[in-house]
Amino acid sequence: MAKFFILAIFLAAVGFAIYALYRYRERVEILKEFFEFLKERKLWWIMPIAIVLLLLGVLIVAIETGAISTMMYVLF
Repeated sequence: MAKFFILAIFLAAVGFAIYALYRYRERVEILKEFFEFLKERKLWWIMPIAIVLLLLGVLIVAIETGAISTMMYVLF
């Protein structure tokens, strides 16, 4: 039962991500242009830095919400 629940949450998150990408596809073009800029200028070393900053931003937003903050105390 727990595996089914985790799978359902994962599928819901993937579905929401696909919906968000479809809904905000004009804004996704900015990321596409950014990747093309990095490819053209051969600045791929910036990607790990950008990914870490993005993950830190997501973590900060996740910690600020009440429901997730209680689970964060368990992790740390």
